[in-house]
Amino acid sequence: MTHDEVKLITQIASVLTVISSLIYFALQIRQNTKMVRLSAERMAMAHEHTGATLGAQTYLTLANDASLAVIVNEGRKNYNSLEKVEKLRFNNYMIACFTIWQTGYHSHLKELSDPHIWNGHEQAMKRIVASHGIQTWFDRFEGMFSSDFRSYINELMVSSKMQENGMAVQEGVKSR
Repeated sequence: MTHDEVKLITQIASVLTVISSLIYFALQIRQNTKMVRLSAERMAMAHEHTGATLGAQTYLTLANDASLAVIVNEGRKNYNSLEKVEKLRFNNYMIACFTIWQTGYHSHLKELSDPHIWNGHEQAMKRIVASHGIQTWFDRFEGMFSSDFRSYINELMVSSKMQENGMAVQEGVKSR
């Protein structure tokens, strides 16, 4: 075997080594990507579960406490009509609700939540923020929440007012 033949065989072996290393690295990157994606999915599911649990606990508190239910109902209609202690209870309840919604909103923005589940939350929020008492409350407490969440809630309030006005116009036309 000549020196050139040995050199050629060595070069071929080097190329095969490099190719096999590249294939190995590609497989490792692919496996790592799958693991990261799976981890992100698990984290999103855990986050949704935590949010659902907190939301359910908040609503169950309202369902199990008749006096709080009356306060929340009255506060949604007219925040300023509440007495001092009632305002304190209403404020704490609404802070809990809006904090849960803010967490869900940020998860939605990061695409960590199921869009169908978020849509349900959004529809519930639209109905709640449409009430005059909630709008009054939010004006006083909006500083507790992130600027992008505040903007989002304000957009919901505007769209709910527009829907109400549109429905009122439609009802006025029907009654003629």
